[in-house]
Amino acid sequence: MKKTFFFFIAFVINALLINGQEISGQWNGLIKFSGMQMHVVFHIQKDGETYSATFDSPDQGAMGFPCDSVLFDNNHLRIVLNTIKAHYEGDLQNDSIKGEISQNGMKLPLNYGQEGAKS
Repeated sequence: MKKTFFFFIAFVINALLINGQEISGQWNGLIKFSGMQMHVVFHIQKDGETYSATFDSPDQGAMGFPCDSVLFDNNHLRIVLNTIKAHYEGDLQNDSIKGEISQNGMKLPLNYGQEGAKS
């Protein structure tokens, strides 16, 4: 009986950790297009149950653009950047986010890794 109980508790804790992954932090990505590449960074913060973010494009010297909305639910991330008429959608998978950025009707794959990780 004790083994069953401990197995059940371990299963519940593991399920909570997997479904409750945290998205806060610095996420580094690389957009590749037309033989070029551009580094992009999201800085995501959580305040209570609400997320906010800023966006950097270091190769263009653009830093700290505020994101208009950040939604993170069931490991799916959606960030809207009205200033540049773009949005990002991706899914958190362990220590990376796999997704794409859309801007003016063009969609490009864009995967992110945490600060210090390869993207």
